[in-house]
Amino acid sequence: MRYFGFDPGETSGLVVLEGDRFIHWQEHRDPVVLWRIIAHYWTYPGLNGGVLEDFIGQGILNVHRKQTIEVLGYIRYRCAEYGIPLEIVPQQKRNSCYHLVPAYIRGKDERSAAAHVLALKERKERRSDTAISPLD
Repeated sequence: MRYFGFDPGETSGLVVLEGDRFIHWQEHRDPVVLWRIIAHYWTYPGLNGGVLEDFIGQGILNVHRKQTIEVLGYIRYRCAEYGIPLEIVPQQKRNSCYHLVPAYIRGKDERSAAAHVLALKERKERRSDTAISPLD
């Protein structure tokens, strides 16, 4: 399974998780650069989806709120355009997995994106563990 995590902002963070290892992590101020990486993994060799941090709860306290909202909208639009499954979650969803982010991922926004994708993976595994089989 391969998922991406995205933390939008003035500088945005992107990570790609394959199984249990990160195969890409990057921060950039231009969301188009990061989108091209997502599109690459979607077309070859394929993504299962992604997770994007929502702006809920940050509001007026966020100094870069205008750019954050624009980046969030851009990534949401492009994922919808390409048919990439996307979970949009509040910032707090990453907290339970922040300590699991490997030390080699150093950038603040990369680490946030990594925590989001680890939390997504944990949620998906929990769902599949509790799913009821039609044969039960």
